[in-house]
Amino acid sequence: MSDLIAVLGGGSGGHTLAVDLSLRGFDVNLFESPQFAKNFKDVLSKKTICVKGLINGGVKINNATTNIEDAINDANAILVSTPSYGQKPLAKLCAPHVKDQMILVFAANFGSMEFINELRKYGKDNIIVAEANTLPYGCRLVSPGKVSLSIFTPKIYTGVFPSVKTKSAINYFQKLFPSISPVETTLEAALNNPNPLIHPTGMILNAGKIESNEKFIFYDYMTASALKIIQAKERERLAIGKKLGYNLINYEKFSGISENNRCEHFITSGSLAKLKAPKSLDDRYITEDIPYGLVLWSTLAKKIGVETPTIDAEIAIASAMHNVDYMKSGRTLESFGLAKYTVKEIKNFLKQG
Repeated sequence: MSDLIAVLGGGSGGHTLAVDLSLRGFDVNLFESPQFAKNFKDVLSKKTICVKGLINGGVKINNATTNIEDAINDANAILVSTPSYGQKPLAKLCAPHVKDQMILVFAANFGSMEFINELRKYGKDNIIVAEANTLPYGCRLVSPGKVSLSIFTPKIYTGVFPSVKTKSAINYFQKLFPSISPVETTLEAALNNPNPLIHPTGMILNAGKIESNEKFIFYDYMTASALKIIQAKERERLAIGKKLGYNLINYEKFSGISENNRCEHFITSGSLAKLKAPKSLDDRYITEDIPYGLVLWSTLAKKIGVETPTIDAEIAIASAMHNVDYMKSGRTLESFGLAKYTVKEIKNFLKQG
């Protein structure tokens, strides 16, 4: 009998997870929050998802629902694919119904802590919650029930809470995604998320084009100057990791500027996807990647005494653009109740639970 996997989140990531796993022989329940049922109605009624691109095909999934209990009941594992700002509401919805199941949160920006905190309110201290630095794919939702898949992520860096359970959890999740690779903790996985590194820079430097409704391929405008800013942020991110004792992915070692003034490093994979630039500056490339990504990095840096002038500058510019103080409203150690602890105590908590 195939494992039953609950996928929470009806966006592009959730759709792609559901169709990919189903095509590979797993039973999948796909959940979307009730407030988005209108956009999810075709999948709810037909329970069919189609994919094009690197995978082509369609499949009828086991179930599609807006009832969280129906989605996760009897599931062997729970996969979470939702923007960072949706993680806390989803954790609140999910926590009362979780049984002895492992949870894996994708591209979470330390959002695994939202699930850990909510589960502990119900005395569920023994639930394993893992966090992956990114999704297994580069994908886009074409329409309800239809996704395009343009990239497979070669390695998905994944931390496990508590990290003493890493081996057994990773062994299981690698059955679902062979490209999963373990890192020391969920916090290390969060610091390896490439989205806050890349997306805000491209958005800020191309704000005029976006507000002028110019249509362009996002990564085509990640030119030499943009790369230099990304490289500066990368050095700051690596310094945070080094001070915390983490061996973070060194994206910068893949960096360089080609003869045609384009980025020749891991951004190249994004260029291959030919993703169109966002139509508005009110896009998760800013509204997620800055308050939930860069703010977390910045507040961590301040706690451990690492300077992050480039990261802080992007936070300040985005705050001014949106008339929001992202440093106050964003995700911090304080928002998880961890600010009062020393770094050593936090790392011990992440290891032992």
